[in-house]
Amino acid sequence: NKRQGSFIACRGTMRSPSTSLAGLVALLAASPSSALLTTVRRALPQRRAPHTTLRAAALPEITEDHGGSRKAIEVDLTGDGSRVLTFETGLVGKQAAGAVMVASGGTVVYNTVCYDSNEGDFDFIPLRVDYQERTSAAGRTKGGFLKRDRSSEDEILVSRLIDRPLRPMIAEGWRHDTQLLSWVLSYDGSTVPNALAISGCAAALAISDIPLVKPVAAVELGMCAETGEFLVNPTREEQDKSPILMTLAGTKEGVLMIEGAADFLTEDQMVQAVSTAHAAVARICTALEAWASEVGKAKKVEDLKAVPKELKTAVYELLGDGVYTMLRLTDPSQGGEDTNAGRAEMSRLRAAADEAFAEEYGTALVSMAFKKLCSAKMRELVRDTKRRCDGRTVDEVRPISIDTGVLRHTHGSALFTRGATQAIATATLGTEGMNQRGENLDGDFAKRFYLQYTFPPSSVGEIGRVGAPGRREVGHGNLAERALAPVIPSEKDFPYSMRVESLITESSGSSS
Repeated sequence: NKRQGSFIACRGTMRSPSTSLAGLVALLAASPSSALLTTVRRALPQRRAPHTTLRAAALPEITEDHGGSRKAIEVDLTGDGSRVLTFETGLVGKQAAGAVMVASGGTVVYNTVCYDSNEGDFDFIPLRVDYQERTSAAGRTKGGFLKRDRSSEDEILVSRLIDRPLRPMIAEGWRHDTQLLSWVLSYDGSTVPNALAISGCAAALAISDIPLVKPVAAVELGMCAETGEFLVNPTREEQDKSPILMTLAGTKEGVLMIEGAADFLTEDQMVQAVSTAHAAVARICTALEAWASEVGKAKKVEDLKAVPKELKTAVYELLGDGVYTMLRLTDPSQGGEDTNAGRAEMSRLRAAADEAFAEEYGTALVSMAFKKLCSAKMRELVRDTKRRCDGRTVDEVRPISIDTGVLRHTHGSALFTRGATQAIATATLGTEGMNQRGENLDGDFAKRFYLQYTFPPSSVGEIGRVGAPGRREVGHGNLAERALAPVIPSEKDFPYSMRVESLITESSGSSS
């Protein structure tokens, strides 16, 4: 909200590492700029807090021990020794494609990356990320009857946080099933492991033979409420008192991801926060780049399967006009509004592409070329007609309707419809005994407000698995919960637990 100078929560991923920081702060809108830090410096106030001035450091020294098998580097994030990261490899996990132990304070996170030796027929990068917090890391044993650690929703959220900046930086055309694993092995109760896990997984990729465009790193950022000083990788106690908590990931040149929440900071403060966090990220990336050049493996660039130029040209020539026509089948202004007809024509065109080119190039490359064609034609349609494929102009919002009290016996209910996307939401009040209880590295906790999101396959006219929530459902539910949390009344004013459920009944666009 520009007028109020407020910022509550944001999440986003930028595929281009050259996106300007100023554009990222402005609702993560991409604005091309090669002078990344120059743009930010012009927007910053002249007076800076001590932690915002992070000068370029000399390349870190690579230390060796255990007969030269262990190779480690240290990165001082703040220049004063208060926040130091240590990366080491060579002693643990030698059979993995890349294995890195990252430590800060008394917190240690072990990260590995491996891949299937056989290539798959994929038109996407087949990457899976699994992050786990071992309760033994904090000197505890998991509660309940079963003592083996199992994935919690918080761990799923961190797994998604790791995936988001790393996936777009794996070179296009990589077709090996790849898995990143991250375990918290030691936790000192102060140093939060989330950013360490992102940087550790990025380091494992950097020293492996998996083609990575360039090193990636992440930090968390907080602020001292009394002095306004920004804190890189704040402690758990500092986070609890901070008016901002941001996780920022990027490369040496630019920002890839921002996720966080803040309590009504000004735009200048947000620009300064992004600049401070990125300066620390750039310092880590510079160190990882030098480290990987010394201890890393040669990249398997020969395994990359990019779309051949001649295939892309042939697909465009054969199906370009058909795709353009197909995109207009759901446009009422062009006499079409049949979504099913559009889907059927899409399937026919996709089959035609396979029939013409799959035997020579394979289905994965043909699928990639077809996706690129659809994206180009969608953009061309908007540029030519100033309308989207559903008939709306570029500044037209889908019709919105809200009905409340639609379910008689719930404590609260609403039916929200936006175009062809729809959700039924319910609210249930309870006593303290209905709080959502759980445990993490810091111990047991209870939440009096929690939101659960469900996306059944029927919402898009398909069949599929129904059961435990998937990672996407956990992530979207958390996003909605964090957006509503600032307006939830205090327990003193409203001493009830609040469970909100959101059931997506129809989806054509974003439903989060």
